[in-house]
Order: sequence, then structure tokens, then C-alpha cells
Amino acid sequence: DHRDLHSFLHDALPIYSFDKGAFSHLVKACIEMCKKCESECKKHADKHYECKACMEACQKCIKSCEVYLKS
Repeated sequence: DHRDLHSFLHDALPIYSFDKGAFSHLVKACIEMCKKCESECKKHADKHYECKACMEACQKCIKSCEVYLKS
């Protein structure tokens, strides 16, 4: 579930804040996972609410992660 992944990243940030490089690897992995999931959900988003909701959650997570990496 994407909310669990988002919660993990949010909770892990203070732990890894002293080492942005280490946390960046987790964030990059999250982006890759979300891009794959988004792509798969996009195939069914027009037919299934759950797929659309999941696709949108992935898009939000990707944007948030990209903002973090640019900071």
C-alpha cells in the first residue's frame, strides 16, 4: 500500500537526515517502484476506481520524492 510506503519514508527522514546520500537511495528506489506501479495501474484506471486511485497515489509519491531529491 502506498500509504505505508509514504509513512515509512516520512518516519525514516529524521533518522537519515544526517546522511542525505543514504536516504536518497531509498527515495530513488521508491520513485522506481511507483513508476512501475503507476504504469500498470494506468492500464486499468479508466475501468477500475482502485487502479485510478493507486495511479494517482503513485504520481503524488513520485512528485514528493523528486522534490526531496532536488532540495
